[in-house]
Amino acid sequence: AIDPVGVRAITAEEAKLLAVGSANLQYQIWEEDFLLQFVVDLKEQQVQAAMTNVLDITSQGLDLYTTLNLQSRLTPLFDARLRFPADWQIAEVVGSGPPLLWEVLPSEAGVNELRITLDPPLNPGENRGMTIIARAQPEAWPVEAEAVRISIPDIRLPQAAMVEALYGIAADDDLSVVGVDITGLDPARQTDVNLLNTKLQNLGKTVEFGYTYQDSVFSGQLEVTRKPATISAETLTFFRLDKETVFTRLEATLNVTGGGMREILVEISESVGENLRFTLIPWGQANLPVKIVEQAASDPQDGKRSWTLKLDQYIKGTYLLATESQVPRVPAEQYSPVQLTIPASDMNSGYIAIEGSPEEHVKFTAKSVDGTSLPVVDPVDFPQGQYRPQQRMVAGFRYVHPGWQLMVSNEQFDRGAVPSAIGHSLLLSSVIGEAGQFQHESALQFTAYGAQSLIVGLPQDAVLWSTLIDGQPVEVRQLSSGVSVPLNTAQADQVHSLKLLYSTPAPELTNVGELKITPPIVSVLDGTGEEQPLEVLKQSWNLHYPEETLLVSSPGLFQPTNTLTNNSFLSRLFGDVKLPSTGALWNRFVVLIISAGGLLLL
Repeated sequence: AIDPVGVRAITAEEAKLLAVGSANLQYQIWEEDFLLQFVVDLKEQQVQAAMTNVLDITSQGLDLYTTLNLQSRLTPLFDARLRFPADWQIAEVVGSGPPLLWEVLPSEAGVNELRITLDPPLNPGENRGMTIIARAQPEAWPVEAEAVRISIPDIRLPQAAMVEALYGIAADDDLSVVGVDITGLDPARQTDVNLLNTKLQNLGKTVEFGYTYQDSVFSGQLEVTRKPATISAETLTFFRLDKETVFTRLEATLNVTGGGMREILVEISESVGENLRFTLIPWGQANLPVKIVEQAASDPQDGKRSWTLKLDQYIKGTYLLATESQVPRVPAEQYSPVQLTIPASDMNSGYIAIEGSPEEHVKFTAKSVDGTSLPVVDPVDFPQGQYRPQQRMVAGFRYVHPGWQLMVSNEQFDRGAVPSAIGHSLLLSSVIGEAGQFQHESALQFTAYGAQSLIVGLPQDAVLWSTLIDGQPVEVRQLSSGVSVPLNTAQADQVHSLKLLYSTPAPELTNVGELKITPPIVSVLDGTGEEQPLEVLKQSWNLHYPEETLLVSSPGLFQPTNTLTNNSFLSRLFGDVKLPSTGALWNRFVVLIISAGGLLLL
């Protein structure tokens, strides 16, 4: 009451004696013209808050995830207010219900206020949760070689009379974080750290530092540095001597761990010049695409040239670095493949493959850095890269340390004509009579493609009786080199037959002598008019002769299938001597005993 007139306030005990009832305020009036004035004011809000902050430090920037749970004790709450540093941008505000309306207003120097409309209002005794996502990009970001210091963002709740809060700090694997001059924050218990880790499950991270506090006034900084990068390289080298150029394909599989790399230093033999172009592609499913924004070559030194490759972002994981060299081939007997090394790599091992065409013979000598022979790798076991060999792999080697020596030379084979026909089998059947008549049947199975005719060279003084192609008689022409047999071979994969009947003179079989026979020589006349010999894979000769004739030897190319008769004097002598049978031998033994007994008796 303000300046009452004609009234006075009474106590609760007086009100009970006067039986005026129960009320918050009781007054006694003694004047009719009294004056009683009141001023009405709202009660002070009592808001309790539970807050969890997770600061995620990434290579792209800073992300802050704030989870807020509010409870009003006395009066309804129509909006929620948070104060945060002005260099942070609110990205998203999410509640459990419909989308929330929010706005950011300047509060004081370097501080902005986030106002979130609560619809419906938060009634006394109710709880309501929400998540705020904020992002910041420091000026010295991303972290390079030098350390970067950032302030821990302080999120304040001006409406809350009591705040219980957790604060967690997480970072990417390639970054190292150290706290500097942190005050007002106490180390969190393991249960609180586990709660903070649940907030990072979707990101696949865990907190490095966990704090707890009940007063929003705290301060501190974080010093962020990039971890040292570690790299290992395995190189695939493909080398080939072409007719006019020397070709080398280089592929290096880079496995980068630690803080990652944004610049790669490569050393290559200076013989390739300065016209190289490098490519870098992800060699793993989880790796991001990367571009080479600049590549610069230095002056050669000690037979090597250094290349500096600058990337558009830091790489970490497995990547494939590739380049090709093709330089003119100068007159020389031996050539050495180009060598590629990564100086920053802890391991520079690799494989070397030598390619060669079927028309050449490749020679090589391979020595490791200690002078021993390089281990040989079978082409089947050669690692698979992006490049596919253009020719056959004639040799493969493996090395553990750079500095190997490999000298390669090749020798081209003389080119020869490819046969347009091939003979599968030739069966020669001959019949000789007692008077010396010699008759022959030659059956040839062959395959021909693009051939005009066959040229058959018969023995001297031979008389040709008939010629059949696939069982059909054909007309032949006599040439100086033999008999020309026309062909009509439209199907290249079809097997054809050539049958010839002819006779040759032979000596009489009444005396001892030699019997000589020459099989027909077949050649092919191709489409260009050139004559090529026909290779026959299998030849056989069946000879039919009288029973009174004995064949005793065959010194020619044909080997007899049965044992021939030996007609010498000793063979006839031993042939006449025969051992008796077992029964005859026993009878002769009994007769011999009786005769010996009779002689002894006499």
